Amino acid sequence: MSMSDQEKSKAYQSIKHRLFIISLTMDILGLVVLFFFGLSGFLKGFASEINHNYYGVVFFYFLFLSIAAYLINLPLSIYSGFILEHKFGLSRENLFAWFKKDIKKLFFSLLFSLILGLALYFFLRNKAYWWIWFATFYFSFSVFLTFILPIVILPLFYKYKKINDEALKAKIMVLADKLKLKVSNIYSIDFSKESTKANAAVIGLGSTKRIVFTDTLLNNYSHEEIISVLAHEFGHAVKKHMLKILFFSFFLSFSALYLLNIGLSAVFSYYGIAISDVVGFPLFALGILILSVILMPIQNGYSRVLENEADLFALSNCSKEAFISMMEKLSIQNLADKNPGKFIEFMLYDHPPISKRINLAKEFKNE
Repeated sequence: MSMSDQEKSKAYQSIKHRLFIISLTMDILGLVVLFFFGLSGFLKGFASEINHNYYGVVFFYFLFLSIAAYLINLPLSIYSGFILEHKFGLSRENLFAWFKKDIKKLFFSLLFSLILGLALYFFLRNKAYWWIWFATFYFSFSVFLTFILPIVILPLFYKYKKINDEALKAKIMVLADKLKLKVSNIYSIDFSKESTKANAAVIGLGSTKRIVFTDTLLNNYSHEEIISVLAHEFGHAVKKHMLKILFFSFFLSFSALYLLNIGLSAVFSYYGIAISDVVGFPLFALGILILSVILMPIQNGYSRVLENEADLFALSNCSKEAFISMMEKLSIQNLADKNPGKFIEFMLYDHPPISKRINLAKEFKNE
């Protein structure tokens, strides 16, 4: 990277980090205001006027709260998701297309919020060990979403295409045969309609599992570089990283909910509120938010370990030079900060920084 590229990446990532802090601060302040200024009670009363049933009140409480949160955060979302991306030349979307996509995201956000909110208050009302039940439900729901993501959700945002490059397909088959893997579910998506960034991922579970490349990657990288990306994604699949992440997340969720139950019992008792009363949800959400920030470096650290394993797997099965050149190009194309500060890496990075991944490749010796 030239010095101008480094400075551009640093500036972009610095703004992204500041926006994360601003968003987190807004969430915390919003929950404090919601509870301590009586807005949660007002929201519950408004929901009660529409439906007197306990679960009806919970439904409309979460519906109105989710819509209000979306509208309050909309200016920040427009800046971070549209204005900033255009400012740094990473977006090709017009404002109408961005809003259309954002409304789709809002629909799923509302749907998932309502499902999880109703489940949470069902267990809070009916189960003494509610945290065990809700953690199990949350895990099962996460597995379900992971399963349907490639076949239900992603197609609403992007179109799948088969890879038509016969020479590339032949090289993919050589690698797949070497690893004794089935490769019928490898696709590209039309990412270039909205962004200049490039990426690839393993998504889905079981029969829905597939490896997806953005067309921005397929159209701008050599076959050897693409194979190095594929080898990394094969590493995730072979080592069952998706399942490991799900189970690790379940363990963290269970631990967080258990600690939350201990802390909230005293807090709710102090304010004279039953834990199953939806008016106390801001306190519940505030506890989850604080614990999520505390646990974030643990989850990201575990993710970095798995990403490192996938890199080592890739380096064992592809050209080291192609892997390095691919990483260099990705860092420029995606404006990735190759050398973030240690604290930023510790808190926010779920992948090792680009510089560490390149150094890993340079030092790798295939025995």
